[in-house]
Amino acid sequence: MITRAGHIGLALAGMGRILGMRVVVVDDRLEWFQRFPEADEAIIVAYDAAMEALAPIPVTLARSSHVVITTWGWDEPALEQVASSPAAYIGLVASRRKAKQIFEDLVAGVVPAEDLAQVQLAAGLDLAPRRQTRVPSP
Repeated sequence: MITRAGHIGLALAGMGRILGMRVVVVDDRLEWFQRFPEADEAIIVAYDAAMEALAPIPVTLARSSHVVITTWGWDEPALEQVASSPAAYIGLVASRRKAKQIFEDLVAGVVPAEDLAQVQLAAGLDLAPRRQTRVPSP
């Protein structure tokens, strides 16, 4: 399940399709779903930005589910809904500072810290080298 139909979600949907996964995209913007022909399902959910309230996401997550939260604005309510799920992988695309604040808010609210411990930050693969390698010239 990919939350939000932005550019990161688009890349993830393509990878999910290549890997043979069932691709479910969740967003509050109906017009963005046209970018996802490879999605098996597109789910529209209501989001109230003023209240920071997200309607329940109507997806049942299993032990084989993979979730990536890539939202701009509703990371916290989306994570609140999936953190206690049995999903094999939950990733959050957020800066460390933003993730720390989200985790603190959720622990102060209703989500046990042990449920948040399974959430992977900076979701994805680090494909860049950590240091530059010098190539000798002839």
